Parts: sequence; structure tokens; C-alpha cells
Amino acid sequence: MATKTEYELRTAWPRAEPFLAEQVIEFWRREEAIVDPSVATRRASELLVVALAGSGEIAAVSTARRGFVEQLGFDCFYYRTFVGAEHRRQGLAPRVLKGGFQVLQERFEEGQDPEVLGLLIEAQSPVISGPAGEASWEKRGMPGCVFIGWSPRGNQLRVWYFATARLPEKRPRRIGG
Repeated sequence: MATKTEYELRTAWPRAEPFLAEQVIEFWRREEAIVDPSVATRRASELLVVALAGSGEIAAVSTARRGFVEQLGFDCFYYRTFVGAEHRRQGLAPRVLKGGFQVLQERFEEGQDPEVLGLLIEAQSPVISGPAGEASWEKRGMPGCVFIGWSPRGNQLRVWYFATARLPEKRPRRIGG
């Protein structure tokens, strides 16, 4: 029976060390996740959490970038996770998601980016999206993470609100079109 690998989560936000960013770019290239060097460089500037396997190699990464969510009418961090092929089925993606959320939640509580109310997650992987019909991920230990609709690609869209986030008092900057 295979044993689970131990992983260390390393915070890279708000600016990854250059050496770590270079390692992540190479990880994406090797995994054929992001092969365009300019795209990889831009995404490396958005690094949030990096998961390292016991041997020190990169196993998974998450990125976040601030953006306006049209259907909500306010800003969230658009969140992405990529887990290397060798490290899938280890329960790593949810752990990296929770670690990234914690980093950004703490910043929010410190008053940084107070108008960004949470994470926007497009759940592309069945490992992340989970059983059909779960409107809230509270039972998964992610209170405040709720279903808000479907992406144009047919994936679940979820917002994971920061614990003390409050809706803006003013009308959204723009809605619909």
C-alpha cells in the first residue's frame, strides 16, 4: 500500500523570491501546464502558495490575481491551482486552496485590499468540485465558500468569502451589459 507524501506549504505572496519563481516556471514547463514563457512569467508574479514534496521538488502551486467579478459587482482574487501529475490524488489541491485562502484572509484582516471580498474559484477538477449538488463547502472545512453559477466552460464557479467581508454599501461599478 502506497503511503501519502508529506508536503510543506510555502507562502509566496505578495512577491515570490526570484529563485522560487524560476523554479515554478520550470515546473509549469516540465508539466506542460504553461509552456509560453511570457505567460509563465506573468503568472509567476501572481504566486500565492507553493507546495513542496518531502524531497524539495515543487508538487503544486496556486496563483491569485485581483479582478472585478461582473456577476457579483465587486472585486475578488481569481484563484488557480495546479498540481503536478505525480502528486495528484494526494488531497493536495484542497490543502493548497485552504493555505492560499488563509494567507489572503490574514491580509484582509490586517486591512490590506479591504475591497477584495474573497476568492473566485473556477472548479475545473472533479477533485475540487466534488459531489454534485453541494451549494456550500462548509462540510469540507471551507465555510463561506459557496456556489454562484457556471463558467462559460461549464465549470462550477464559487466564491469563498473572507470571514468578516461585508458587501459594498454603494451600487456596483458596473453590472451586466
